Amino acid sequence: MRLATLALALMLVLAAPAAAQDDYAPVVGSGSFNDAPVLAPGRYRDTVLPEEYLYYAVEVKPGQSLHVTASSELDTDAWSDLNVAFVKVNVAAPDRKEVDSGIEGHQSFTSADDDPADFTTAPATTVADEDETQVSWTGPGVYFISFYPAFVGSGDPPKAEIPFHFEIALEGQAQTEPSATPVATPTPKPKATVTPAASQGGGGTSPALAAGFGLAGLVAGAAVGFALRRRG
Repeated sequence: MRLATLALALMLVLAAPAAAQDDYAPVVGSGSFNDAPVLAPGRYRDTVLPEEYLYYAVEVKPGQSLHVTASSELDTDAWSDLNVAFVKVNVAAPDRKEVDSGIEGHQSFTSADDDPADFTTAPATTVADEDETQVSWTGPGVYFISFYPAFVGSGDPPKAEIPFHFEIALEGQAQTEPSATPVATPTPKPKATVTPAASQGGGGTSPALAAGFGLAGLVAGAAVGFALRRRG
């Protein structure tokens, strides 16, 4: 009975690491921003080569902070054989510029026996709060998480995969963007149009007829003047 109990305890101990690994969903990172898989908050695992970049993406809304933890699955002896100083975990904004301010925590990890990477970014601002004079984007959008093992050995880095796992969490209450206030557009006032008065039937003289009378008067006056000059 005692031997059976010891055997069961040993099986539980051996099964614990495998169960811990099962908590992390397998994922394949990309070698560039363009093909980075968009991940939801959760726990993931992957492998990376020395001097290789792996990219993942996550959508961050206004008011949310990106919290990342990451650790290697290699023990100290296996890690030392790689000649890798550390694995750096970087974050890039939607404009693909590295976020280098407002981050709290540690952004690198080594072997599984050492402290993991564990850091939190500053909350994303709303689009309305963005300052046009800022060098990089701090508002909402798709942010990028990258992993880079820094090789410090001589010669070419080994083609040895480094298994690691990481967790993505979004902290803080997501905010809604303020709606734009519509601006009233003034309605142009109609201009008054002068309508010529209609001629009343049976009265007055039309402009054409008045012009004819004036021309006839000028001709008659000229004829009388010519006759008087001849008589004189």
